[in-house]
Amino acid sequence: MKWILSSLMLVMSVNLWASQEWESAAAEMDLSIKQMLEKVIPYKGEADANLEPLVKELDVITKDTVDYPYIAKFVMGKFYRRATDAQKENFKRVFKRTLLKTYAKGLVTFNVKSYRVVKPRAHSPYPDKQKVKIEVMSTQGKAYQIVNFVVRKEGVWKLVNLDLDGLNVRSNFKNQFASIAQRNRGKLDKAIAEWDSVMAKKYK
Repeated sequence: MKWILSSLMLVMSVNLWASQEWESAAAEMDLSIKQMLEKVIPYKGEADANLEPLVKELDVITKDTVDYPYIAKFVMGKFYRRATDAQKENFKRVFKRTLLKTYAKGLVTFNVKSYRVVKPRAHSPYPDKQKVKIEVMSTQGKAYQIVNFVVRKEGVWKLVNLDLDGLNVRSNFKNQFASIAQRNRGKLDKAIAEWDSVMAKKYK
């Protein structure tokens, strides 16, 4: 009987710990979303406005909560190993700007009426890796689902991937970079320059 009670207590304590880890990650993502939405308010209905000031503000908000170097490394895929240190740093810079402009354009274009953080049915078996699901409702009445994949590094929760209504953002960018790199026959300086040019036009 004592063994059974001890086992139950252990399971309960593990579940409580897992719940607390998710709550911590969810609170961090919730705060970031609130801060970003506040910055977007002056731009509502102004999709063609100069978004450069907004991009800078989003950079400040996300600098500690988005792992831009990790995501950029993933996006480069097999080409990361072939890249020089200078090329890696260049792509990190270019990719960070791509992601920030994606955030800015998406937030301004998509009229968010409300959102809510959805509690998971089951907790992650890895306390330092969590999924935070967000349900977003537009002013047009459309519902969208965003899944934030976060990892805790040095005590801070950092976003390492996004799933936007079934679209894996990180993998999508990776496929695009691979296509551009192959088109440039693996010449990474040209591939990075083309990426910068293509994304600048796409998210201008």
